[in-house]
Amino acid sequence: MGAGSDLACICDLRIRADTARFAESFVKIGTIPGDGGAWLLPRIVGWSKACKMALTGDAVSAQEALACGLVS
Repeated sequence: MGAGSDLACICDLRIRADTARFAESFVKIGTIPGDGGAWLLPRIVGWSKACKMALTGDAVSAQEALACGLVS
């Protein structure tokens, strides 16, 4: 989680398993996204959802990721 989610954001096509979870967990260790997530995530899921993910560090389920456009 965290860097893995950012790596997925770099990709043109993002697929997921039904049990996958995605999170911007950098806030939980006191750092900022350094792998492009701060720039890419809002462009993929929208400002509000990106802020919620980045500021809480909470994971989103595969179904929620599909609903917000994080995965195809």
